[in-house]
Amino acid sequence: MEKNLLIHYTADEDGSERGFMATYTVETPPVKICPLWQRACNEGTCISEEWFCDSIEDCAGGEDEANCAICMDTQFKCDYNRCIGANQRCNGIHDCQDKTDEDFCVYGHKITVYGYDITVYGYDITLYGYDITLYGYNITLYGYDITLYGYNITLYGYDITLYGYVITAYGYFIRLYGYDIALYGNDITLYGYDITVYGYDITVYGYDITLYGYDIYTLWI
Repeated sequence: MEKNLLIHYTADEDGSERGFMATYTVETPPVKICPLWQRACNEGTCISEEWFCDSIEDCAGGEDEANCAICMDTQFKCDYNRCIGANQRCNGIHDCQDKTDEDFCVYGHKITVYGYDITVYGYDITLYGYDITLYGYNITLYGYDITLYGYNITLYGYDITLYGYVITAYGYFIRLYGYDIALYGNDITLYGYDITVYGYDITVYGYDITLYGYDIYTLWI
């Protein structure tokens, strides 16, 4: 980086036209070290890491909102603006420095949940397991992206409701048993060899609704 140096001097009064020698040093300001969970602005002020790329300029020069990552649809955005592949989300490995890629994830060979009211709220809700079973009177999942990966996916309930922008289920067997079954989403996709939905009231709202399977069976009782 190019810098300018200004030297101010006063000559002696005898006018002897003798030369002079000046020495100087250039000091680099010490690097600002901020407390944990904070980052430094260019001028040295420490602000919370959460204030970076939050669409509000907190640094005097606005550098906390510069160079913020814009992730593609096939990527997951970490809270601190790093993009990783969508397949790295909920894979049991912390690929984000802030570990947000493993938030709200459930892992297991066999995942079973029993309850009268089963409600899950989250931006990304992902369940990985060989057998995924939810037993309850009211089963409700609210999220932007709801994904179920499993060989056997079964939901037993009186009211089964999934609210999400993207709802995706991958499984060999996918079973939904209930009196009222409702899926609300912009993009709803079920991938399976055998897909079965049993219910009195079955409602599916979506812009893109896709069912992939060898055997697809829907029964209104």
